[in-house]
Amino acid sequence: MDVEIRSHVAGPIPAFVTEHTELTLILEGDGQSKVHRAAHGVRQHAAAVRGTTFVIPVGTHEEATYLTADIPEVMHLYLSRRLFEAVAVEDHLPCFNPANIRYVSGICDASLSWIGTVVARELRHQTSSASILVETIGLSIAERMVANYGEGVSMRAARVSAAGALDSFRLRRMLAYIEGNLGSELSIQALAAVACLSPFHFARAFRQATGGSPRRYVSSRRLALAKQLLRDTDCSLAEIAAICCFSSAANLSRAFSRAVGCAPGRFRTQTHF
Repeated sequence: MDVEIRSHVAGPIPAFVTEHTELTLILEGDGQSKVHRAAHGVRQHAAAVRGTTFVIPVGTHEEATYLTADIPEVMHLYLSRRLFEAVAVEDHLPCFNPANIRYVSGICDASLSWIGTVVARELRHQTSSASILVETIGLSIAERMVANYGEGVSMRAARVSAAGALDSFRLRRMLAYIEGNLGSELSIQALAAVACLSPFHFARAFRQATGGSPRRYVSSRRLALAKQLLRDTDCSLAEIAAICCFSSAANLSRAFSRAVGCAPGRFRTQTHF
């Protein structure tokens, strides 16, 4: 899944053909701007209110889009075909074609709005587990889009069976893998493979076994490593950020202060011997 946040000015948007399934979410908008768009002869109109969502299936020739006023902040999420293939496998669907997602405007979906807020926050203040977050959310969005906007789809309720749960042996093996790879790029695909589960089953089974998400667990372990390095070494903050997979010292400092309650420098002064 690729994500970008843009602003749009009033006026026409040139016609285009989508290469991926696109979910557009209004992050900032008071409804003053109206979005008029058309594809395949279907014309749609919606107010650009915060939380409003627009769906464009892959391969759509969007003929014309017109905005009546500026929209300050819009998130565009581009979902690859691979995500929908994973949904089809997980939910025992026939080979689902993402082109069969409906072209819809003006959706008010609280879950999608919350997802957009989480992704936007991650883009602005990146944590050490951004890739896990984006990968998990990409799978969740694809599943929700197939269930709610897929043509002719009947999805079963997703459940973690006893056979698909994380037993104590697999949980210990997977946690040990995380601990040994805190300084490497971790992904849901890799963690699921260690646990011998599909990515969908893994995310659900991990939460069932630990009470929290994989992303939250990895973030907490990387922050614990950062605390250890601040306390026991003379590594600079930039070096510690790199070791703990933060994109910058500033992002480490921000995440550390939020989680620990004080800045890394103060923590080091209080604990370093």
